[in-house]
Amino acid sequence: MVYKIISGGHVGWGESTLNYNCLGVAKRIAKGLVGGDVSKRERLLDPKLLKDSLLYQYYAGFNRRFRQVREGFSQALWDLHGKVTNRSFAEMVNNGWPSAIPFQSGMPVIHVYTPIEMAEIAEIWMEQGFRKFKLKLRGDAEQDIRAMKMIKSLGSDVEILIGDANYGYKSIAELSLAAKGFRGCGLGYLQNPIRRPFWQYQGISKNIGIKLTSDNTAYWPNTKRVIHFREAELINLHPNIMGGIDYMTNAVNYSRVSGVPTITGSSGFFGIQDKCYQKVSFSIASSFPTENIGLQNYFCDSFKKYYKYEYDSPSLLKNDLEVKDGSVFDRYETGFGIDVDDEKLNRVCKQTMVYT
Repeated sequence: MVYKIISGGHVGWGESTLNYNCLGVAKRIAKGLVGGDVSKRERLLDPKLLKDSLLYQYYAGFNRRFRQVREGFSQALWDLHGKVTNRSFAEMVNNGWPSAIPFQSGMPVIHVYTPIEMAEIAEIWMEQGFRKFKLKLRGDAEQDIRAMKMIKSLGSDVEILIGDANYGYKSIAELSLAAKGFRGCGLGYLQNPIRRPFWQYQGISKNIGIKLTSDNTAYWPNTKRVIHFREAELINLHPNIMGGIDYMTNAVNYSRVSGVPTITGSSGFFGIQDKCYQKVSFSIASSFPTENIGLQNYFCDSFKKYYKYEYDSPSLLKNDLEVKDGSVFDRYETGFGIDVDDEKLNRVCKQTMVYT
């Protein structure tokens, strides 16, 4: 879903997935925004009597339909508010964060193909200056280790920072076998290795000898429980999971105070969500690379064998950020700097709902 909020001559844009039958939630919230004060941002999305209640915030987190829709509207409201007040996202949030950085090293995702193809993909990224990667795993120890070894063999400076299994491993025995090979490849963090109660992950991490990172459980205020139970030693700020920019800043601030680093993830379909998270990454000034390098860098001639799309790129933006020599470069833009190409939007739009 693409969210477009208009105030005067300004437009704010957001994006989220359409999963979990959330369209009805989006319609209800959209109707309630009409005539609202943009400066209130997420205050427009929450019931007045409950907005500051921790119990309500837990509800917002556990309710995935509401969480992802709230996040999409939140992106649009911050983008719009910045444009109306002529301030960048960094200017709106950096009074409590370190100074924003002008560029961020990138961490492309290498998706699941055959190990040989995954190494070929890594080589193409390396030609573009990237050396740090996130590797998608399939839950097969032998194949995952083989793919990781082949990629690591491409250069002494190649680093596989995160291995993301998406709960692909079904037994501790298989996971332990895989972890032995991953340790030999110097894997930094393992994400969602196996489906278990989250309080068990600290013990699993110790047993397999690899640090874990959390994304789908690291929404606010569940971040508190993730850190308390040491479920993860790296918080992945993953799109469609954070629930809103305000909740994301809460998670970042709580993690920072707790000494747990954060990293920005990627998951967008049209480039809007990706650019929002790129701007967040610059503002957090994390020592970790950003996974968000933009859709246009996957759907291009270099990767046409692996990533296919009906048009030149899924990105709807007129102003994708520059990616060069393995880094994503910021530029000064108000709000999140989202500028959508209406022609590109219209050619993929299946249904439009307007509330005035």
